[in-house]
Amino acid sequence: VARGDEEAAELRKTIRQAGSYTLDLTRAEKDDLDTHPDRVPELFRHAIEETLRRWFAVAADRLKPLGIPIYVSAGNDDEYYVDQVLDSDAYVQFPEDKIVELPGDYEMVSCGYASPTPFDSPRELPEDALEAHVSSLAERLRDSRRAVFNLHCPPHNTALDSAPQLTKDLRPIMRGGSMV
Repeated sequence: VARGDEEAAELRKTIRQAGSYTLDLTRAEKDDLDTHPDRVPELFRHAIEETLRRWFAVAADRLKPLGIPIYVSAGNDDEYYVDQVLDSDAYVQFPEDKIVELPGDYEMVSCGYASPTPFDSPRELPEDALEAHVSSLAERLRDSRRAVFNLHCPPHNTALDSAPQLTKDLRPIMRGGSMV
Protein backbone atom coordinates (compact mmCIF):
# COMPACT_ATOMS: atom_id res chain seq x y z
CA VAL A 1 0.00 0.00 0.00
CA ALA A 2 1.42 3.34 -1.02
CA ARG A 3 1.81 6.10 1.57
CA GLY A 4 -0.78 8.18 -0.28
CA ASP A 5 -3.28 5.32 -0.03
CA GLU A 6 -2.68 5.07 3.74
CA GLU A 7 -3.15 8.82 4.15
CA ALA A 8 -6.32 8.76 2.06
CA ALA A 9 -7.71 5.88 4.13
CA GLU A 10 -6.92 7.76 7.35
CA LEU A 11 -8.58 10.92 6.01
CA ARG A 12 -11.69 8.94 5.01
CA LYS A 13 -11.82 7.45 8.52
CA THR A 14 -11.49 10.88 10.15
CA ILE A 15 -14.22 12.35 7.95
CA ARG A 16 -16.56 9.42 8.65
CA GLN A 17 -15.92 9.58 12.40
CA ALA A 18 -16.94 13.25 12.27
CA GLY A 19 -20.32 12.14 10.88
CA SER A 20 -19.74 13.15 7.29
CA TYR A 21 -19.63 11.10 4.12
CA THR A 22 -16.81 10.39 1.73
CA LEU A 23 -16.84 9.75 -1.97
CA ASP A 24 -13.81 9.01 -4.11
CA LEU A 25 -13.98 10.59 -7.56
CA THR A 26 -11.69 10.80 -10.52
CA ARG A 27 -10.99 14.26 -11.90
CA ALA A 28 -13.32 13.47 -14.82
CA GLU A 29 -16.13 12.42 -12.43
CA LYS A 30 -15.65 15.59 -10.38
CA ASP A 31 -15.73 17.73 -13.52
CA ASP A 32 -18.88 15.93 -14.65
CA LEU A 33 -20.59 16.69 -11.31
CA ASP A 34 -19.54 20.33 -11.59
CA THR A 35 -21.39 20.54 -14.90
CA HIS A 36 -24.33 18.35 -13.71
CA PRO A 37 -25.01 19.35 -10.09
CA ASP A 38 -28.44 17.70 -10.29
CA ARG A 39 -26.60 14.34 -9.93
CA VAL A 40 -25.13 15.22 -6.52
CA PRO A 41 -28.22 14.38 -4.40
CA GLU A 42 -28.29 10.82 -5.72
CA LEU A 43 -24.61 10.39 -4.85
CA PHE A 44 -25.29 11.64 -1.32
CA ARG A 45 -28.26 9.29 -1.03
CA HIS A 46 -26.08 6.35 -2.03
CA ALA A 47 -23.33 7.40 0.44
CA ILE A 48 -25.85 7.79 3.28
CA GLU A 49 -27.51 4.45 2.61
CA GLU A 50 -24.14 2.69 2.33
CA THR A 51 -22.93 4.28 5.57
CA LEU A 52 -26.07 3.24 7.45
CA ARG A 53 -25.75 -0.34 6.26
CA ARG A 54 -22.06 -0.38 7.25
CA TRP A 55 -22.92 0.94 10.74
CA PHE A 56 -25.67 -1.67 11.11
CA ALA A 57 -23.23 -4.45 10.22
CA VAL A 58 -20.77 -3.18 12.86
CA ALA A 59 -23.56 -2.94 15.44
CA ALA A 60 -24.74 -6.47 14.72
CA ASP A 61 -21.19 -7.81 14.81
CA ARG A 62 -20.23 -6.13 18.09
CA LEU A 63 -23.44 -5.69 20.05
CA LYS A 64 -25.82 -8.46 19.02
CA PRO A 65 -23.66 -11.18 20.64
CA LEU A 66 -23.91 -9.18 23.89
CA GLY A 67 -27.71 -9.00 23.66
CA ILE A 68 -27.70 -5.22 23.37
CA PRO A 69 -30.64 -3.91 21.33
CA ILE A 70 -30.10 -1.00 18.94
CA TYR A 71 -32.74 1.62 18.12
CA VAL A 72 -31.99 4.18 15.42
CA SER A 73 -34.27 7.10 14.65
CA ALA A 74 -34.16 9.59 11.84
CA GLY A 75 -33.74 13.24 12.75
CA ASN A 76 -35.26 16.41 11.37
CA ASP A 77 -32.50 16.82 8.79
CA ASP A 78 -32.81 13.26 7.43
CA GLU A 79 -34.56 12.80 4.11
CA TYR A 80 -37.49 10.37 4.15
CA TYR A 81 -35.66 7.75 2.10
CA VAL A 82 -33.56 6.88 5.15
CA ASP A 83 -36.66 5.44 6.83
CA GLN A 84 -36.67 2.52 4.42
CA VAL A 85 -33.01 1.77 5.19
CA LEU A 86 -33.54 2.18 8.94
CA ASP A 87 -36.55 -0.13 8.85
CA SER A 88 -34.91 -2.79 6.66
CA ASP A 89 -32.25 -4.17 9.00
CA ALA A 90 -32.83 -7.45 10.80
CA TYR A 91 -31.00 -6.34 13.97
CA VAL A 92 -31.29 -2.55 14.23
CA GLN A 93 -34.81 -1.39 15.09
CA PHE A 94 -36.47 1.74 13.69
CA PRO A 95 -38.81 2.96 16.45
CA GLU A 96 -40.36 6.02 14.74
CA ASP A 97 -44.05 6.45 15.63
CA LYS A 98 -44.10 3.11 17.46
CA ILE A 99 -44.47 2.00 21.05
CA VAL A 100 -41.41 -0.18 21.67
CA GLU A 101 -41.25 -2.61 24.59
CA LEU A 102 -38.03 -2.21 26.59
CA PRO A 103 -36.61 -4.44 29.32
CA GLY A 104 -37.91 -3.82 32.82
CA ASP A 105 -41.50 -3.24 31.70
CA TYR A 106 -40.67 0.12 30.13
CA GLU A 107 -42.00 1.46 26.86
CA MET A 108 -40.41 3.91 24.44
CA VAL A 109 -41.99 6.41 22.06
CA SER A 110 -39.86 7.99 19.34
CA CYS A 111 -40.25 11.09 17.23
CA GLY A 112 -37.56 12.40 14.90
CA TYR A 113 -39.39 15.61 14.02
CA ALA A 114 -38.35 19.01 15.34
CA SER A 115 -39.84 22.46 15.49
CA PRO A 116 -39.01 24.75 12.57
CA THR A 117 -35.36 25.60 12.04
CA PRO A 118 -33.63 28.15 9.80
CA PHE A 119 -32.58 25.23 7.58
CA ASP A 120 -36.08 24.20 6.44
CA SER A 121 -35.22 20.55 7.06
CA PRO A 122 -37.53 17.74 5.89
CA ARG A 123 -38.97 16.73 9.27
CA GLU A 124 -40.16 19.95 10.81
CA LEU A 125 -43.53 20.65 12.34
CA PRO A 126 -44.96 23.82 13.86
CA GLU A 127 -44.84 23.71 17.68
CA ASP A 128 -48.56 22.96 18.06
CA ALA A 129 -48.45 20.12 15.50
CA LEU A 130 -45.30 18.66 17.08
CA GLU A 131 -46.93 18.78 20.52
CA ALA A 132 -50.05 17.07 19.15
CA HIS A 133 -47.96 14.38 17.47
CA VAL A 134 -45.93 13.58 20.60
CA SER A 135 -49.11 13.67 22.71
CA SER A 136 -50.82 11.20 20.37
CA LEU A 137 -47.85 8.85 20.80
CA ALA A 138 -47.87 9.28 24.59
CA GLU A 139 -51.57 8.47 24.75
CA ARG A 140 -50.76 4.97 23.45
CA LEU A 141 -48.50 4.22 26.42
CA ARG A 142 -49.67 1.91 29.23
CA ASP A 143 -48.00 4.10 31.88
CA SER A 144 -46.18 7.31 30.91
CA ARG A 145 -44.34 7.26 34.25
CA ARG A 146 -42.50 4.13 33.02
CA ALA A 147 -41.72 5.44 29.56
CA VAL A 148 -38.70 6.62 27.63
CA PHE A 149 -39.36 9.58 25.35
CA ASN A 150 -36.87 9.36 22.49
CA LEU A 151 -37.40 12.82 20.99
CA HIS A 152 -35.05 14.45 18.53
CA CYS A 153 -36.14 17.98 19.39
CA PRO A 154 -34.20 19.10 22.50
CA PRO A 155 -36.06 20.21 25.64
CA HIS A 156 -36.62 23.98 25.68
CA ASN A 157 -34.23 26.06 27.81
CA THR A 158 -31.76 23.24 28.43
CA ALA A 159 -28.08 22.98 27.52
CA LEU A 160 -29.14 20.90 24.52
CA ASP A 161 -31.39 23.69 23.26
CA SER A 162 -28.66 25.99 22.01
CA ALA A 163 -27.42 26.97 18.61
CA PRO A 164 -25.64 29.94 17.08
CA GLN A 165 -27.66 32.90 15.90
CA LEU A 166 -27.67 33.06 12.12
CA THR A 167 -28.05 35.73 9.48
CA LYS A 168 -30.75 35.36 6.83
CA ASP A 169 -28.22 33.60 4.58
CA LEU A 170 -27.48 31.10 7.43
CA ARG A 171 -24.06 32.44 8.44
CA PRO A 172 -23.20 32.50 12.17
CA ILE A 173 -23.35 35.91 13.82
CA MET A 174 -19.97 36.74 15.39
CA ARG A 175 -19.21 39.19 18.20
CA GLY A 176 -15.79 39.62 19.77
CA GLY A 177 -14.47 36.64 17.81
CA SER A 178 -17.14 34.25 19.18
CA MET A 179 -20.43 32.99 17.82
CA VAL A 180 -23.50 34.54 19.39
